[in-house]
Amino acid sequence: MSVETHCRIVGYVAMELLARLPKWLRESLFPIGSELIAATHDVGKVSPTFQEKIHCDINKPLGIINPNWTRRSGTILV
Repeated sequence: MSVETHCRIVGYVAMELLARLPKWLRESLFPIGSELIAATHDVGKVSPTFQEKIHCDINKPLGIINPNWTRRSGTILV
């Protein structure tokens, strides 16, 4: 499944879940646009820096981003 498809599904599920809440609860806990925030929660995972971080964590670096360069440029692998 692509990240785009995953994000769309999450957004639709969030819309449905929010619609099922009582209005008073939905309005007090979830700002307008909450379904968009849910839908876009994984967009950063397509970042080469994020992918490199994940692969470095399992000792299988991709070699697409030099971790030393990212630290110098301010894009720290967190």
